[in-house]
Amino acid sequence: MISTAFIGSDPTAAVELFEEPDFYFRTPVPDLLSEPEIRALLAPDAVLCRSGGRPVGLIWLPLAQDHGYAGHRVLHARFARRVPADAAAGTVGSVLCTLAGRRPVHRVTHTVYGGDRRGVALAEAAGFELEGALPVLVAVGGAWHDLRLYAKVAAGA
Repeated sequence: MISTAFIGSDPTAAVELFEEPDFYFRTPVPDLLSEPEIRALLAPDAVLCRSGGRPVGLIWLPLAQDHGYAGHRVLHARFARRVPADAAAGTVGSVLCTLAGRRPVHRVTHTVYGGDRRGVALAEAAGFELEGALPVLVAVGGAWHDLRLYAKVAAGA
């Protein structure tokens, strides 16, 4: 069972997640960041996910900027390697449902670079549809990758 809570003003518990070299939460180079750089990525309204008391993931759903509609959110989500994609997707779904119960959520977008197999698996397991890709946009590990745009639209929209 994965529990969730807002990070709040002290993101210390989340910092250890970035020790995984492929923990791509808002960055393509998590293992190269200093602790102050990692803390700068962690908004107080981001959600820290725990299993057995240990941090296992992060979810952040800020409003999409410059779209003119408060119902468009951008998903930033990443889970530790030990968390199966279906468990991570279920947690993302629960957080989305909770948010939708409190705020208008019409559309959620999620970008993943093509070489990020765990990120692609999470997007697909969470029911996001691939809308398109920007070719050779992101350099990771010395190679160029596509940036894939996934989206989920509220039922009945």
